Amino acid sequence: MAFIPPPENTHASLVQAMNNMDGVEFDMRLTADNQIVIHHDHEVSIPNDLFDGRSRYVEDWNLEDLVELGFCSFEKLMQDKEWLVPWQEHSKVACLEIKRSHPSISKNPTTRMSKIMQIASEMIDDAGIPEQSAVFYAFHRPMEKVAKLSGSSRPWSRLLPVVPRTGTHHGKRLRALPEFVRYSFSKLLNQQKKAGSP
Repeated sequence: MAFIPPPENTHASLVQAMNNMDGVEFDMRLTADNQIVIHHDHEVSIPNDLFDGRSRYVEDWNLEDLVELGFCSFEKLMQDKEWLVPWQEHSKVACLEIKRSHPSISKNPTTRMSKIMQIASEMIDDAGIPEQSAVFYAFHRPMEKVAKLSGSSRPWSRLLPVVPRTGTHHGKRLRALPEFVRYSFSKLLNQQKKAGSP
């Protein structure tokens, strides 16, 4: 029987990746009850009939409600030995992307993002993850401020170009086109080195 990989950004997919790859990358958002959920999009990725009048935005939901629908809690992931041991003992790397909230949640997402970095850093530090085995990053110009507000000493990086937080998939990229043109690969690389990015 052919192997069927688990859906992206789920607990099972992250554990499998940590055990079978050199590292993993995943997206983190802050829930309404100040917990971290692994989720890529602004909107909860469920069929329309499951919203039942609730907000479409991940950040408006409590973690427990998202976990009931199958989404991954970062705290539960950090309690799973199948996830932790390879990260602790086998030089695996995790790239933790801090997602910016939708403008309807917060006009300035920096404070929310720093809370994510603070909470995640504390869990990672408590688990004894080596310093260079966890890197935070975001498509957010004031990423340095996020890191400073979080109090974390973990490595971080600002990703460019920054894509707007609202609009359709293609519309956001079209609006970001001038940045794509302005930042050549060598210019991006030099900016990352200058910022001290890992």
